[in-house]
Amino acid sequence: MKFTRTFFLLIAVCFLSNCETTDETVDGSTATYYLCRTEWESLFTDNMGVACKQEFLFNKDGTGSEFFTTYKTGQTKTNKYSFDWLWASGYFNSIIMVYSTNNRVLFNNVKVEYSVLTGYFDGGYVTFSSAIK
Repeated sequence: MKFTRTFFLLIAVCFLSNCETTDETVDGSTATYYLCRTEWESLFTDNMGVACKQEFLFNKDGTGSEFFTTYKTGQTKTNKYSFDWLWASGYFNSIIMVYSTNNRVLFNNVKVEYSVLTGYFDGGYVTFSSAIK
């Protein structure tokens, strides 16, 4: 009787341990790889009706570039802004970006899923698509 009870207890423990799920944890190098593997772009129309393109390029060394292009009738203008960036926390879902003008911007709730980058950039929700380098 003691053997049967021990045997069933052992089987129950084995089955329960097999039911456990593990969350895939993301470390800094994995998050950085997915963020830096491509250039990110967003096409939109601003509140004045001007077509715009915003692009981000994040480098693994903590540097990056933002390109902001406006397309007005017969005129295209692109501005380039350099920045340094770092993960704001160990959860790798917030980025602090420090521009060369010493302006700091928070890119919060960052998610990279497939070829889409989303989050709150300086308070506004943004969506970027992967652009081939």
